[in-house]
Amino acid sequence: MLLCHREKQTLRLLSEYGQATRQQLKELCNASDKNIENLIKYRLAKEEDGIIMLRAVSKKEQKMVLSLELLKYFLLNYDDIQWHSRSYFPFFISLYRNDKVFDITAVSPGEETFMATALNRSQSSRILIVLEEPAAPLRIDKPVRYFIPSEQKFYIGQNGQFIIDEYVTANI
Repeated sequence: MLLCHREKQTLRLLSEYGQATRQQLKELCNASDKNIENLIKYRLAKEEDGIIMLRAVSKKEQKMVLSLELLKYFLLNYDDIQWHSRSYFPFFISLYRNDKVFDITAVSPGEETFMATALNRSQSSRILIVLEEPAAPLRIDKPVRYFIPSEQKFYIGQNGQFIIDEYVTANI
């Protein structure tokens, strides 16, 4: 089997992160539906509920898909991302931009307490948290920024509420 450049690029992204939505693959790898279908046809990937994943991946991780939304935001809006890679708990992705490492995590509803504890114990100083739906800011002792994919905006938590962070949205 021969793979074209976009199929190899898509397979590389799936190898790094394990899974992504079809739309994320299209935007991050310039893959077409045909490229993605070829990977499925060649049994290199599989699709479950709209998530494309490597055959070796046994379960979907919605938090990885959410974290990839923030990575996609960075890669499509900034051309100075020098590297990005999968990270370790409590983070999903790390990326390097402007001589700074940013750690990305996603928090699902109901996980706020234990994730806040894990994030407070981490060594990271630049934390970006992806929220599927805004609830209340986490109680974290470090400066964090929240990202809501549906709005494509960054927020800070202040006095138990989210406040849009125009500076970060424009200049992170």
